[in-house]
Amino acid sequence: MGILIFFSIFIQFLMRLSMMVGLLGLTKEASIDDLPSSDVCFDGLNDSLKSSKQGLIIPSSLVLYSRWYPIKERQKFGGFVYTSLHSGSVGGMILAGLLSHYDWELVLFCSGTMGVLFFIPWALLAHESPLLHPRISLEERNYILKGLDQDPNKPFKFPKRIPWFGIITSGPVWASVVFHTGCIWIMLVSFYHLPTFLMDILHVGVEKSGYISAVPCVVGWISGSLSGLISQRLQNLGVWSHMNAYLICNGIANIGPSICFLIIIVARCELTTNVLMFSIIMFFNAMIYGGSYFNAMDLSLNHTGVIVGIVSTSINFCGLLTMFVVILMIRDQRTLTPWNGLFGLTIVIACVSYIVFAIFGSVEKQPWNSYGVDDSDEDEAKVIADKEGTDEDKYKARIPSLDKQVPQKIPKKNLRTSKFLEKYYI
Repeated sequence: MGILIFFSIFIQFLMRLSMMVGLLGLTKEASIDDLPSSDVCFDGLNDSLKSSKQGLIIPSSLVLYSRWYPIKERQKFGGFVYTSLHSGSVGGMILAGLLSHYDWELVLFCSGTMGVLFFIPWALLAHESPLLHPRISLEERNYILKGLDQDPNKPFKFPKRIPWFGIITSGPVWASVVFHTGCIWIMLVSFYHLPTFLMDILHVGVEKSGYISAVPCVVGWISGSLSGLISQRLQNLGVWSHMNAYLICNGIANIGPSICFLIIIVARCELTTNVLMFSIIMFFNAMIYGGSYFNAMDLSLNHTGVIVGIVSTSINFCGLLTMFVVILMIRDQRTLTPWNGLFGLTIVIACVSYIVFAIFGSVEKQPWNSYGVDDSDEDEAKVIADKEGTDEDKYKARIPSLDKQVPQKIPKKNLRTSKFLEKYYI
């Protein structure tokens, strides 16, 4: 399931970046005055619809992720899965750069075709939970459910009502919203507006600025993948607690870039120092995958999608706000002073958002987590089980002589399987 989520986000951001570059190339070839007004309106509506649809991917994928990965493995694999937004952005830049030599329209056709083709394996292989997967082994299913602190013999209860009052009045939820908004502000300023800074202030050419802008994405991809793995490993070893892991990694993700922005302000127009600092900013910023990126699952496993939806709404609004702030502060001024003001504002936002999370953030399950979970779901599952037979009956039917085939000495690599067999059949 993690591979499917990885490629869904990878293709989403690949399409977004390649389409942005492709539309930019098309507008350069033809003046906006030469295009029919209906075409201009259609392009604007099409871009808005594309963005609104893609906004559903992260919340829905995190709901699936919360049901497929055990608690002690979330960050271990989550860093690699969700840093696909960085690798997808780099892929979009590369795709647009290669195809733009032939035709700008080819960029749009290829990126759109990739999205359509990916829907086929997604529709065939993606399933809502391990309980609903038709081909999963009983051992793997039980391993996942036990890792989620759920009884494998009981069905997953989907909430039928949402505790809106509890979520809206929850301090930890809003602390997560504020921190993630501050973290995404750093990424937007240091990545999406970096080409403008390079061209207007450091006087770097368009082609060279594209290559330089891809470097921080690659660094963020590597950092995010490693931070999730290391953070989970240290938690499992007891080196630091769950909350301390969040505080340390979140501090690096927000306070680290703040220091780098100060260095950029002091360094002024020195190209090497600026490029190095922007790369380090993305390295630090991606440490959130070892921190509170999956905090919604800690607060409420049953209502993860709602919480992530609120966070994503705030993040998308932050993207719009960042654009307006840059327009108001920079405008047509190609001087360093307004950019230093933008970097100073980013430092304030980063530090304040981290302080809010440090005070009000939490990893404890909230009391309204079980709200809306109806016990009638268990009765429905019991009826289905009576009709289809239990998992144990199915497993015995597949291996009828299992009790006679258990070896006396079981290799270490099959230790998990042996424990399962001893529990049920020996």
